[in-house]
Amino acid sequence: MKCILNNEFVPYINNGTLNIFQIRCLVEIKEFVDRIAGRQYLDGRTVASLTEKYGATPTVTTWGDYFQTEIGFQLLGKSDEEFRQAVDTVKFDVISSHIIFTGKGIDFFEWVENNYQDYINRKDELSFREYEEIVHLKILKDYFINLNITDAFTYDEMKWYGGYREAAAI
Repeated sequence: MKCILNNEFVPYINNGTLNIFQIRCLVEIKEFVDRIAGRQYLDGRTVASLTEKYGATPTVTTWGDYFQTEIGFQLLGKSDEEFRQAVDTVKFDVISSHIIFTGKGIDFFEWVENNYQDYINRKDELSFREYEEIVHLKILKDYFINLNITDAFTYDEMKWYGGYREAAAI
């Protein structure tokens, strides 16, 4: 059975650490990422192997599961605003990743990777902004490749993206 919320969160729901708004944010990010991800976090063979080896099926098998648990556990006890911001940031970055990397040749991917490695080696020589920009571009590249992002964004998501981008520029 496909769960919309990782079972590991049940104790935090029961003790009131996670409220309904935060639960909705976690369900939203899982559904969003699972819809646009062109591959699973763990493939069927890996899940079967882990299940056989440990006697239990992993609770994180999709990229949606991964992002849901990362956000949920990192923000336990935090405000609703922090949950909303984290979900919006991931959504914005995933859409940006798709826009930036779709249709680009291998040269662009290699350029990002090479610049990232070069900047890591020269981190102390760079401004914080230069370092932050190349690290962020590397993260977006990794999202694009690892998730195999598909163009399954809704009209409302793309409209939201445009508004979010404009608000961030102000």
